[in-house]
Amino acid sequence: MTVSDFCIYVMRKGDTIARTAVIAVVFVLLGAAPADAHPLGNFSVNHLSTVSISSDRVDVRYVLDQAEIPTVQERGLGRPEVLRRKLGEIRRGLTLTVDGQRAALRLVGDPKLSFPPGAGELATTRLELTLDAVVRSPRRVVLHDGTFEGRIGWKAIVSAPGERTAVRTRAPSGDPTHGLRSYPKDLLRSPLDQRDASFSVRSGQGTLIAPRSAGGHAETKADARSDGLTGLFEDAAAGRGVLMLLLLGALGWGALHALSPGHGKAMVAAYLVGTRGSARDAVVLGATVTVTHTIGVFALGLVTLSLSQYVLPERLYPWLTLISGLMVVLVGAGVLRSRLRRSHSQGHHHHDHHHDHGHSLSHSWSCSPRSRSTRWRSGCS
Repeated sequence: MTVSDFCIYVMRKGDTIARTAVIAVVFVLLGAAPADAHPLGNFSVNHLSTVSISSDRVDVRYVLDQAEIPTVQERGLGRPEVLRRKLGEIRRGLTLTVDGQRAALRLVGDPKLSFPPGAGELATTRLELTLDAVVRSPRRVVLHDGTFEGRIGWKAIVSAPGERTAVRTRAPSGDPTHGLRSYPKDLLRSPLDQRDASFSVRSGQGTLIAPRSAGGHAETKADARSDGLTGLFEDAAAGRGVLMLLLLGALGWGALHALSPGHGKAMVAAYLVGTRGSARDAVVLGATVTVTHTIGVFALGLVTLSLSQYVLPERLYPWLTLISGLMVVLVGAGVLRSRLRRSHSQGHHHHDHHHDHGHSLSHSWSCSPRSRSTRWRSGCS
């Protein structure tokens, strides 16, 4: 019989003295065991909520990590009763508010209850479950985690991208505990205690503007499911897949993209036709457009990343499109003005040249000794 089985047997007996003795034994075992199982303490009850907001639903993934002492106190209840109590606590304490109205959270799938081994051969309790709420184009979402009030431990709410939404929040997108499986040593003295989080929601493409860590600067994160290429390059960056194949694919995709409407091809063609440019001019102009387009893409990306901390990308893109359109109009107006001025100048020059040319011919031909026929036609003697 293991220590954990012995504790369960005694706890089921209901004898107060026996239970006290068990707790004392647990204290001795935990004191002699290494303290790396639960750095926050063997009394801790740790819980994490991951919130993902889509246009039609709000998903909340809840994880509970309960240390050895509270687990031993409950093991006499039996697995079904432990699960029932945990679900009841979560149902009462976890509240979701959407646009000022409380939204009902429902259980999705079967909860996963397990008892991983902890310090001193004693079990811990781990519960993982997914909840969701049906919504319709939410604008403001608030989550309050009031579960297990008064218990010490790690309490956190993190954010994740949804579908067809653009979400801004101060809830971090990163989880340093990796789902309450490992706790950062530099945060043990002041463990995270975040029980409330608010989210500003707009329609979008699955983007999230949130700090990577609590108290950090806001960063933009996209839902990998909204862009297949994003997932591929993330796999390549993590060492999965063939990077060269991805680069070749990106090259082919870029070539196809360059053949699509836009990219200044109409302006380049009009310029070459208007100036009667040669093949060499076309090559030089094409290279210039390629370089400037690449530089423009990088510059646009830097501007977008810089301003995305203050303005949602969905609100920023229309202004960037307007600015780009105005720049094209200004360039076209400048080219048109230059052509008109050049045409007007050439008209005056041609008229003056024709007038002077008549006088010069009459005088030169009248006095030229080069040809008798010329002198005869011009009346020279």
